[in-house]
Amino acid sequence: MRFSDYIAAVALVISAFSLYLSWRQYSRDRSHLRLSLRFELTTGQGSSYVLRVVNAGRRTANIDSCYARFRSGRRYPVTDKPMMLEETHATEVSIPLYGFRNSISHPLDLVAFEVRETTGAVHTIKTRKIRSSIRQLWTSEVDWLRQG
Repeated sequence: MRFSDYIAAVALVISAFSLYLSWRQYSRDRSHLRLSLRFELTTGQGSSYVLRVVNAGRRTANIDSCYARFRSGRRYPVTDKPMMLEETHATEVSIPLYGFRNSISHPLDLVAFEVRETTGAVHTIKTRKIRSSIRQLWTSEVDWLRQG
C-alpha cells in the first residue's frame, strides 16, 4: 500500500465522524415534546386527566392544539389556545371529564390525547399506560358514592 492509500483511509474515517457529529447536532437542535398523563379523581372541576407537555429539545415548540381521542376513533378538541414552549419549559393542561359527560360513561372511553405542533408534528400519549390506576381510583369512587 502506498502513502496516498493511508491518507484516503484516514480521510474516510474523519468524514464519517464529521457526518455523525453534524447529524447529532441537527437532531438535538429540533423541538422534542415529551408527554405524560395522570388521572386526578377529585379536583375543583371533578375528575380529570392532566396532560403534561415538556419541550426536551433546543428549539421553541409552538403547540397549535390538543385533542382527546375516543374509543370510537372520533377526536374532540380539548384546547385550541396556541402555546409556546421554550427549551426545557413545561405546561399542564387539565382535561375535566364533565366536558365529555354526554360522550363517555367511563374515563377509559378516552383512549389517547394528541398534541399538534404548528409544524404539523403530532405527539400522542395513550391512556392505557395508566389504565390500572384509573380502574382502581374509579371503582373506589363509585363504591364510595354508592355507600354515601
